[in-house]
Amino acid sequence: MIAQVAQGIMAKFTGSALSTLVGGRIWRDSAKQNETMPYIVFQCIDTQNCDTFSEFCEFQHWIFYIWADLANTGYAGLDAIETALRSLFDYATLTTTGWNNTGFKFGNANPSISEDDNVIGVMVDYEIYISKARV
Repeated sequence: MIAQVAQGIMAKFTGSALSTLVGGRIWRDSAKQNETMPYIVFQCIDTQNCDTFSEFCEFQHWIFYIWADLANTGYAGLDAIETALRSLFDYATLTTTGWNNTGFKFGNANPSISEDDNVIGVMVDYEIYISKARV
């Protein structure tokens, strides 16, 4: 089910204002070495069963990392990318093969994470719920 949600995230990202801001650079789990910034990496860090009597259900915890070059993008550019990410995904509905996306809820953001003095970033996490009827 993780793969279906990742595909839904990529489909929603493609052609969006967020995609334009980061030059289409988004990866699941890890970025390419020495990639041009800004870019986004997203990953599922936890998944839990929450079935009901009538549906198979899953709760998934996903994190988006936005990375930018301080000299070229700056804090204002990073803020613009975070705003675009939130505009695209807060309460979004994803297309997920074989499952219904029943929730995409913002959890929190951790601004100004850094790998070194020239790189700035923000981490944004979401709760995602998917379900399908028991047959």
